Amino acid sequence: MSLLRELLIVTILLFAFSCNSGDDESMSVPVVETDPASYVFARDGVTSVDVNQQSDLALMLASIIGYTQESYTGEIIEARDFRAAFENVNNSGASLFGFESTAALEENVFPIDLNDDYFGDFFEQAAIASK
Repeated sequence: MSLLRELLIVTILLFAFSCNSGDDESMSVPVVETDPASYVFARDGVTSVDVNQQSDLALMLASIIGYTQESYTGEIIEARDFRAAFENVNNSGASLFGFESTAALEENVFPIDLNDDYFGDFFEQAAIASK
């Protein structure tokens, strides 16, 4: 018997023996919330998710995308403005955002990307491309 055939037989046997006829009866239909504010992200009663902060981060990204699109109309965009938005300078992305928040995109990326200045390079290239 080939290895592939043996693996297939083992998989089928595991599947067959892991299913019980009563499994379907014990399953309940999950309740799907439609209002993000009512979501509960908790483990052992402790949550680390702030829905409002997540919404702010999404709005920040939208603002940065909008700023990027200004270059399509001939506007010159600056890397320092991207950096200020990324770091959320003055809790308003240095006035790039139309709101205030203590959240910062910079605090929500992988450290290796910060160490390699991946985003800084991106900001520089976007600014160069707009000139």
